[in-house]
Amino acid sequence: MIYNLPPITFAAKDPDAIKNGMLAKYKELSGRTLAPADPTTTLFEVFTAQFVSLRAAIDFTGKQNLLAYAEDDYLKHRVSDFGLKAKEAVKARVSMVFTMTQKLSYGLTIKKGTRVTADSKFYFEVPESVTIQSGDISALIICVATIGGDAGNLYKAGLITNLVDPIAYIGGVVNIDDSAGGDDDESNDSLRERRLLAPEALSTAGPDNAYKYWAKSATTDVIDVEVYSPEPGVVRIVPLMADGRMPTKTELELILSTCNPSDKRPLTDNVEVAIPTQVDYSIKLKYWISSKTNIEISQVQDNVNKAIQNFIYLTKTKLGRAINPSVLNQIIMAAGARRTQIDNPVQTELNSWKVGKNISCSVEFGGIEEDC
Repeated sequence: MIYNLPPITFAAKDPDAIKNGMLAKYKELSGRTLAPADPTTTLFEVFTAQFVSLRAAIDFTGKQNLLAYAEDDYLKHRVSDFGLKAKEAVKARVSMVFTMTQKLSYGLTIKKGTRVTADSKFYFEVPESVTIQSGDISALIICVATIGGDAGNLYKAGLITNLVDPIAYIGGVVNIDDSAGGDDDESNDSLRERRLLAPEALSTAGPDNAYKYWAKSATTDVIDVEVYSPEPGVVRIVPLMADGRMPTKTELELILSTCNPSDKRPLTDNVEVAIPTQVDYSIKLKYWISSKTNIEISQVQDNVNKAIQNFIYLTKTKLGRAINPSVLNQIIMAAGARRTQIDNPVQTELNSWKVGKNISCSVEFGGIEEDC
């Protein structure tokens, strides 16, 4: 993200200001004050609509030339100065075992495009035809999602058991590992951040931001990454995935293969990729609501619960973010509570490769308190 930049406007487009400016200039030049119902006033209103549209186009065009504002195709052109391209959606993969009802004296071909599913909503298919040889009873096939995106990563081992396209003598299918590797189209924010880091990638002297750039280039699911050296000659890359998820083995291997080539690191760097260290914490608190609140009590309670979940989310989606009860108190008060009593968590500072993990949450409503 781009921080600490003031908002800018290339062309003011407030319709009242534009209209009043034209009416004032008309009065100055003609000496005539127009009434609201005057036909000439209506004409100026037509002019105003046209000027607002024109100025909006000017403002939009100007902003799309700036990295902080550019979106979609405009952003893709903006980042081309470093040869960057938005990453397209990647299809998830999963290991499927196709089991026969009996051994055959001839080979049985499972054709390309044969589909399997867990829920009849998302499908995986056989990428190339595979033949189960005579005398064999099963085949292991790496199937690929029919469409790209994160949705293909949701299926745990044992969930995909439906053969959509029946094959004679195939009695069952099952996935023996979790589906993984799917990525959505790269978001504007992700592409924008990669462009900010791109100059660092020109160096192979081992700067932190160069490793961060290549780690974020490996998969769009990386939302935060820490690079540090636990000992001389060792570079450890710690990625955190979208929504605070821990990286899978496949994702760790992908990040390592992206960051470790000799043209991306110093020859003497021994690159490692590791899962963030999770620091467990509990939430135990009690809160009260003022008798003078002008919001429904049930709505305040709902707001408080959402605020607590927001604290949990904020804590797990940023490496090195302290587990801070003062922040928790602040957002609960902002949600409408009169006061709080927070027993847990206690203030816990985290190293940059650690991340908070909530393991329990106990919230008690203390009731309504009289307020002067």
